[in-house]
This record gives sequence, C-alpha cells and structure tokens, in this order.
Amino acid sequence: MRLRTALLATTLMAAAPAASMATTITGPYVDIGGGYNLTQTQHGHFADTDGGTEPGREKVGHRHGWTGFGAVGWGFGNGLRAEVEGDYNWSEIYSKSRGDKGSDRSYGGFVNVLYDIDLKRLFSIDVPVTPFVGVGAGYLWQGVHDATIGANNPGGARSMSGTKGGFAYQGIVGAAYDIPGVPGLQMTTEYRMIGQPQSFTMGNFTAGDGHASFDHRFNHQFIVGVRYAFNNAPPPPPPAPAVVPPAPTAARTYLVFFDWDGAAL
Repeated sequence: MRLRTALLATTLMAAAPAASMATTITGPYVDIGGGYNLTQTQHGHFADTDGGTEPGREKVGHRHGWTGFGAVGWGFGNGLRAEVEGDYNWSEIYSKSRGDKGSDRSYGGFVNVLYDIDLKRLFSIDVPVTPFVGVGAGYLWQGVHDATIGANNPGGARSMSGTKGGFAYQGIVGAAYDIPGVPGLQMTTEYRMIGQPQSFTMGNFTAGDGHASFDHRFNHQFIVGVRYAFNNAPPPPPPAPAVVPPAPTAARTYLVFFDWDGAAL
C-alpha cells in the first residue's frame, strides 16, 4: 500500500509543469542598456547671414551609430511603471554620393511611462518573460562638430558646427527575461523610436556665416540591457502534490469451529 501511494505521488510530480513566474516590479528599480542607433536621413534648410547666394535645401545622410541609456524608476505592482532616463546617442554622417562626412550626437533625458504585460494573467501563458510597451517625453540636445555636407554638389560644401536642443519623444516596445537564481534581475531587449519635431544646428558655410534648421529627426534603436528590481519577492513555492488516501479495506466475516465442550480452534 505504501509503495502504491509513493508511486502515485511521484507520477503527479513528474506530470506537473515546472514553476515559472515572471517578475512583477513593485518598488524601485534601475535599468541600463545600449545598442545600435540608426538615424534617418534629414533635410536641412540653409541660410547665409552675410547676403550670399548659398541658401538652399540639403540632405544629411546618416550611417552607423550607437546609443546608451540609464534609468531609475518605480513599479506599482500592477504592471505600470514610471521612470526617469538619461540618453546619449552618436551617429555617423556619411553619404558617398554627396560627399557627406562627420558625426553628430544627441543627449538629454526622458520621463517614461511603461506597462508590463502579464502573460499568465491575461493569456494563461506561464513563462518567465514579460513583454512591455511604453512612451516617453523629454528634451534632447543635438550637436555637430565640423561636419561636411554636400561636398560633391555644384554649390560646394557646407561645414557645420554647433549645438541646439529641443523637445523629443519616444515609443518603446520590448521584453524582460528573468535570470534564474537571482530574484529581481532581468535581461531586456527592446526597440525604440525617438523623434525630434525640429532640431537646429548653427554653422558656418563656404559662402559665409549662416545657420541651418533641420526637419523631423528620427532615431531607430535596437537595445540590450539589464534591469534590477530591489523590492522583488521570490515566487511562492509550487503547491504540494496531491496524495490519494488508500482505499478502505472491505469488511470480512469468518466461520470458526471448536471441539465439543472445548475452547481450542
């Protein structure tokens, strides 16, 4: 009987799925990350201030770049998070056909609001992965130092330098992966789109001093990071396997014989 009960309990434990509870952040956390930064081609409007005939419109091509950020935030325990973030972005200015070369950078900060999607609660998917989405608003400074624009154009090259800031916004889509054995520690992967409605760079051009204003700037970023939540409680232990009680023994009757006028069986 004991052997049968032990075998049944072992079977139930083997059939039960492994416990895997995704982290829900409650309280403070920190987040850092970095990755690839791709800036879309911009259009610049150039105007000389010395009465020259140089003003016009020029494309500013970008190639490779990188990005890094750090954030501190607070999780409310229901999937919502709020955080303050600092960013630094670098991008290569390059176009072989137009002779563009140089680099630019942008740096500043955002206030973000994000929502962690609980897959187990919403879709009954029990995995240690938490997708998230978010939006942010902030301020970025864009800086350029001695970048050459349009060197192969008939009008000649323009050399730009300067820094100017403006409003910026971003959209965030990503996922966090729990690191086994370290409660609260997660690896993150995400895509970000950062936009600046209008960015400005002061410059001096071949024909004289002037200024340039650029249209909407878009950065597409692919990031890997690490996040740690300080007030993360370890997941509860898995429920104990159900033990089936032994079946009751059926009652039996016996017929006993004695010798006449004796007590021995």
